[in-house]
Amino acid sequence: RSKQRRKADDRTDSSIGGQEPSKGRMKFRVIVTPEEAYEMVIPVPDLDRYGGTMLSKWSKPQWATREAVHVIQQVEVTKECWTQHMGRCVERYFARTDADAPMTLPSGVELTDFVAVADWLGMDMPESLAGFEYDDETDEDFARTLRAKAFAQCRVMIQKGIANIKHRMQSSPDQSYLFAFMQRDDKLHYVNKASGETYIEVGPESRYNTQQCEQFGTREDHYRWSNYESHRNDCLRTLAACGLEATWTHAHLELAGPLGIDFPPPDMESVHARRWVLKVTVPDVEPAPKRRRIERQEANNNNNATRRANNNNNNNNNNNNNNNN
Repeated sequence: RSKQRRKADDRTDSSIGGQEPSKGRMKFRVIVTPEEAYEMVIPVPDLDRYGGTMLSKWSKPQWATREAVHVIQQVEVTKECWTQHMGRCVERYFARTDADAPMTLPSGVELTDFVAVADWLGMDMPESLAGFEYDDETDEDFARTLRAKAFAQCRVMIQKGIANIKHRMQSSPDQSYLFAFMQRDDKLHYVNKASGETYIEVGPESRYNTQQCEQFGTREDHYRWSNYESHRNDCLRTLAACGLEATWTHAHLELAGPLGIDFPPPDMESVHARRWVLKVTVPDVEPAPKRRRIERQEANNNNNATRRANNNNNNNNNNNNNNNN
């Protein structure tokens, strides 16, 4: 990466400390633990450019203090994923004038952590994550870059796996499905016979179907990402957004053995292993009276929120006028 790019990135980074933001900037104080907090400062025009994010919402008068500071209380994602330079990373995200422009992760920030923080804050991320670059300031950053690229590849496979799940559900409409994430040499028909369940394999119908492998990924791809908790959670969130209910189980399955063999050797033993299984359920629709009641409640909540925001704006304007007088 060019020196000019490094200098440009450095200009977007604010110092992490107790300095008050200048006019037209918003400070966010992130409480990671009761003893640990970090701060970041983002220009208001940058926040307005990404108006759908939580930080943009929290920059509005009804959320911020009179000193233009919003305190983000301790939550699980910040406790697990926030590191010293995560604030610089978030600042760089908002500093981009083009949402499709490449972005550089500061040294010490893992891509997996940043994606988790971005998802929590409503910051749109590209599916491929291929546009990221990485500051290589220490020798350890080499391994970090490899981890990030492996994570980015799995992220693409998740989308292909979900596309395959939805394709199979549309092909055979039902109330509930069991999707198994198998290794290359696992025999699905044997697993179904031994378990008495009807598992559906995630991946192409045939490993030799190159078109389906390109469209839906391979069973090895899906087995790989299913072993990461963060990827499994991403899958659940995506399916929930489609109106589906889903749960993961690390099932103990019989993969091979004497079952189904006419004359198995007397000393033949069964082979068992753990495989991740995703149960997807199509929920029943709520009765129409209940849906109407929920819609009315949501409308009332939105009206009340708008009314509170207007009152806060009026109070802030009155305070400003009093201060000017």
